[in-house]
Amino acid sequence: MKKLVLLFILLFTIGKGFSQNLNMDNVLNIKLKNTGPIISGNDVKGYYYFYNVDKADKKNVNYVIKVSDENLRPVNTVDIVRPKSFSLIEAEYNGSTFAFLFYNPKENSYEIITFDKSLKEIGKTVKKIVGASDSYFKMASASMDPGHSFLVAVENKGFLYYGFSESKKIKYSIDYYDNNLKLIWNSISPDLTTKELAIADDAFQSENYIGTLITRRESSTAKDASYDLLVNEVSSGKQLVKMELADKAYNIAANKITFDEATKNIMVFGEYYNLKEKEYKAASLGYFYLIVDMAGKVVQQKLISWEKDMAKVANSDKSGRMEKGARVFVHEIIRTSDGDVFVVGEQYKKAASGWGIASAVISNGRSNTSTVQLEVLNMVILQFDPKLNIKAVKVFEKDPHFHLLPAGAEFVGSKMLAYWAKSYGWFDYAYSQMQNDKQTFLCTYVNYNKEKGEKGKNTLGAIVYTPEKVFTIDKMDLNRKSTDYRVYRAKSGYIGVGEYFKKEKKFDVRLEKINY
Repeated sequence: MKKLVLLFILLFTIGKGFSQNLNMDNVLNIKLKNTGPIISGNDVKGYYYFYNVDKADKKNVNYVIKVSDENLRPVNTVDIVRPKSFSLIEAEYNGSTFAFLFYNPKENSYEIITFDKSLKEIGKTVKKIVGASDSYFKMASASMDPGHSFLVAVENKGFLYYGFSESKKIKYSIDYYDNNLKLIWNSISPDLTTKELAIADDAFQSENYIGTLITRRESSTAKDASYDLLVNEVSSGKQLVKMELADKAYNIAANKITFDEATKNIMVFGEYYNLKEKEYKAASLGYFYLIVDMAGKVVQQKLISWEKDMAKVANSDKSGRMEKGARVFVHEIIRTSDGDVFVVGEQYKKAASGWGIASAVISNGRSNTSTVQLEVLNMVILQFDPKLNIKAVKVFEKDPHFHLLPAGAEFVGSKMLAYWAKSYGWFDYAYSQMQNDKQTFLCTYVNYNKEKGEKGKNTLGAIVYTPEKVFTIDKMDLNRKSTDYRVYRAKSGYIGVGEYFKKEKKFDVRLEKINY
C-alpha cells in the first residue's frame, strides 16, 4: 500500500539524450532497502538513494540523500550529518514535497524531514519513541518489508504518519501533517482493555478521503484478529466511516483494501474461516470480497470457497492447498478497465527440513535451527470477473528455493511464517505495474536458477497481461558480480537494477529493456 510519488518532467530543460546508467562512488555503506522508485500515478518518475560516504567525527557520519529522474539523470543531492546508527525507514513524495522518515536507535527517536522539489529543507520534526513504536521501528530498520507503513503521502497536500499513542498500551495514533510538517489533525484509538492492542495501517488515499485498516488483537500473542475500516476526511480529519469488517457466519481476515474513485465504493479482500477457528493457526475456507459504500454499508458480499469455487478452475483442496500442498500468499490486487480483478500471489509451504532434523540429532535437540523449512514455489494469478466470480487461476512455474527457520518454527502456522518470509524478502515477487490505459499490466519476480554442472544465476521473470487479454512471459538474465542487488520498478518497458559493490565502494543503477 505504500506509494513513493514524484513529478519531474518540468524540472529538466537541458540535454537531448538520456542516461540509462547511474554510478555513485565513495559509497561507504548502503542498505538497498534505503533506495527505491518514485511513482506518479502508474508511472515511475524517478529514484531516491540514501547512503553514507565517510565519518564526520567519532560519533557521526556524513550521509547523502540523492534523487534522480526516471532516466537515471541526477536531480539533486543533500548532505546531512547524523549518528552512525541512523537509518532511513521510508521515503515519500506527494507531487510537490519529499518526506524522509529516519530512525535513531541510539537516541530512541524518529525524525521526519521534508524537502521541496529542489531538495531545500522546509520542515522537520523529531520525537522520542515511546511504547509500542520501539519494537516496530527496530523491525522496520532490519526488514526489507516490515508490513507496516509509517509514512504515507497524500497527493499535493501533506503526509500521514501511522504511529502509536504515548502509552504502554499498543494504541494507534494517526497524524496528518502539511508539507511543512505542521500537524493538521490527529486520530487515536479509543480506550482498550488491559491486554488488547490496536494497530492502524494505510489502506487507501483519494482527493477527499483517507482509508485506514485497523487490526485489533486481544493480546500480543493472540492467534486471531478483528479488523475495522476507518475513513477520515482529508481536510478536517472528520470520521466518516468506522465499521467492523465481520460476518455472522464466518471469521474473516482482511488482506487488501482498494478505493474506486468513480463509484466511491471501497473493496475489501481477504480470507474467511470457520467461525471459531483462528486466522494464524487454521486453514482458510477461501477468499471473500466486501464492497462498502461511503455510508459504511455493505452493498455486495462474495465468498469464493476453495472446495466449491476455486476447485473448478484450479487443482486445490478444501483448505486451499494446491499442487504439492502449496498455499498462496497474496502480494497485490489489480483491477483492469474492463472490471476484471486480478489477485497476484506466490505459492509457499512449510515442509520438513533435512538439515534441521540432522542438526537436531547431532546437537541432541539443542540446535538453533528448526526441523521445518519454508519453501517458496510458483507465481499464481487469480482472475475474477466484474461480479467477482472466479474466472481462471494461472500458475507460472519457477525454480523453488528453501529457507531455514529458527527453532520453534514447527509450532508456528504457515500463514504466520509467510508474513515472516515477506518481512525478510524471501519471496521472489518484485513488483506489479499497471499501464496508464489500465488494460495491461505486468508482474515481476526474480528466479534463482541453477542447472547441473553450471553456476547459479538470477533470472528476471516478467508476467505480462496483454491487450489481447492473454498472459505472456519474458525472461532475462540478471548478470551481476556485486555484493548485493535489488530490482526496481521502472518507466514503461524497463526494469531497474541496483547493485552495490562493497569492496569498490560504489553503487550502480541501470535500466534494462523488457520485451512486451
